Order: sequence, then structure tokens, then C-alpha cells
Amino acid sequence: VQRGDNLVLLVFERAKTGDIIQGLPRIEELLEARKPKEACVLAARPGTAQVVYDDDDDSVEIKVVESDGVMTEYPLGPGQNVIVADGQSVLAAEPLTDGPANPHEILENYFKFLRETQGVYDAALEALQKVQTFLVNEVQSVYQSQGIDISDKHIEVVVRQMTSKARVDDGGDTTMLPGELVELYQVQQVNQAMSITGGAPAEYTPVLLGITKASLNTDSFISAASFQETTRVLTEAAIEGKSDWLRGLKENVIIGRLIPAGTGFNAYEEVGSPDVDLSYEGVSVFDDETDLTDVVLDDRTARSYGLEPFDDRSRLGFGMTEVSEPFSPLLDDDELISDDMDDEEDGEDDE
Repeated sequence: VQRGDNLVLLVFERAKTGDIIQGLPRIEELLEARKPKEACVLAARPGTAQVVYDDDDDSVEIKVVESDGVMTEYPLGPGQNVIVADGQSVLAAEPLTDGPANPHEILENYFKFLRETQGVYDAALEALQKVQTFLVNEVQSVYQSQGIDISDKHIEVVVRQMTSKARVDDGGDTTMLPGELVELYQVQQVNQAMSITGGAPAEYTPVLLGITKASLNTDSFISAASFQETTRVLTEAAIEGKSDWLRGLKENVIIGRLIPAGTGFNAYEEVGSPDVDLSYEGVSVFDDETDLTDVVLDDRTARSYGLEPFDDRSRLGFGMTEVSEPFSPLLDDDELISDDMDDEEDGEDDE
């Protein structure tokens, strides 16, 4: 054996983060949409993979030859292992190395690829559907590894809220500002209005929000204030002069109204026509009979207008009758004292 000869080759392989993080930490990482520390490399566009090994420093490089002949190189970091074979066909946002996938990168790669052949709204919608499927499958795999069976619908409700927003890149002729987070359907409706008026539409990019950030970016400032950072949310709402249209469940519960479900929906209407005098002491309670379908008239509101509360046969104003006097929940001190004295006199008479 000569000096400097190699006696043995030691191979060190680090444990991957995806193998260690399981259970609730993995669920939290997915639902908070955090970027993994050692994320895998994803293909930007579909094509054929070529794995190139460098004999000098034993490094590996992946090249993807796309259908139009463009070659994209993906350098690998230390400790990353290739999971695709040479000559294998890969799809957009498909993992090329091992490790957990970054959901933000999945959404970005899909959107950029689909944007080449589709409109911005269709591309955003399909890209969000791809990342929705990824999140549901990842959460289900964690629960199923622990022997827990959960229906997809419970996870889909949460994931839908995480993937409902878009970030405005260019407001165009609309009133939206760059960097503003807007509901995807809302910005699409604004762009449709711009196409009719001939204005420049807004350019936007779909975004993935964690459940904490999604709750704070809701349209209702009452709902956001009841969750976290109450002082900041209420201060910003006061500065901006926001209006809460009470379309969600939480904000209606907070102020004591019917929740928007079932007969509590603003658009709920029973079959038939209301035949009732809608005036109270010469002042109309409602401007028009059709306003009955626009107001959630619960028991508290009915009493404040001097109307009898509802029963099962009269909802949203149908069959309401006026009472002789407006409902007064509080009595004067003199009335309370006189009632007590009457009760005492009745008791003495009974004796």
C-alpha cells in the first residue's frame, strides 16, 4: 500500500426532512402552507429527463428536454437524490428529486405552464385545482399512516379557503391596487366588466395562503378581529372605513343575527305573496314589499319594529301582524315598584 492510496470509500447519507416530520407537525406544515427546508426539485415544464453524471466531482445534474427543443437544467443541492431515470418523461411540477414538495412552487409552475395555452382565469383555476389535490392527498396520507380514516370533504373545506385568493400584479383600469389580495371570482367579474366597457383588465397571480393568513384576509373585519390581531384588524378597518356585509357565519353569530343558512339566507322566499300592512304608526318599516327578501328578519329585529315574532308558519315577514305597542324590554323603576307592591297585596289577601 502506497502513501495516498484510497483504502475505503465512506458513503454518508443524511436523513430527509420528509421522513422525520410526520403526524401533527406535518399537518400543520401543510395547512399553514410553509415552505419545506429541503424541498424537492420540480420540473417547470413537461419533457424528457436526462441525468448527467460528472466524473470529476461526482456531481449530478438533471436536464429536461421539452417538446419545442428547449433544454432546462436543474442543478441538485448536496444530499439530494435523483428519483427519475434517464429518458423518462416528466410532467409539469413533477418531482425530480426526493424530499417534500413545496406547494407554492407547484402552484407557480402549473400556472406558468398553463398560462402559455390558456387565459389567466382558466390557468389560475386549473393550477389551484392541482395544488388542492396535492394538499388533500398529502393530508390524507399522514392520517392514513396513523390508521385514521377521514372523509375528503372535511379537508376540502379548509383547502378551498386556502386557494380562493389571487394577488393583483397590475390593476389596469380597475380600482384594484398591485399587491392586493382579492377573491379569484371577484377579480374575474371585474375583468368581465372591463371587457364590456373597453378598459384594461387586471393582471393577477393565484396565491396559496395558510389557514392563519387566510382567516385574517377575509372580507369581513368582524370575523378577522374575532380570530387574531384584534387591535390591528379593527384599527385598519376604522382607518379604511370598511363595511361588513355580514355574509359569513361568524360575523352574524357575533352580532346576534340568524346565520346565513337554510331559511336564514337573504334570498330565501316562501311560495306565496305577502298580504300584510307594512306600516307602523305612519312610517313604513320597509321601502318596498320586495325588501322582505333582502332582510334577515329575526325575532330581535321583529320586536324592535313592533312586530310579532315568527312561528313556523310565518317567516321573513309572511303573516306578520302589528302589535298595539312597541316592545320595550325594560320597565321604569316606578312600574317595577308598583308590581312588587301588587304582588305583596295579593299575598296578604290569600292569607
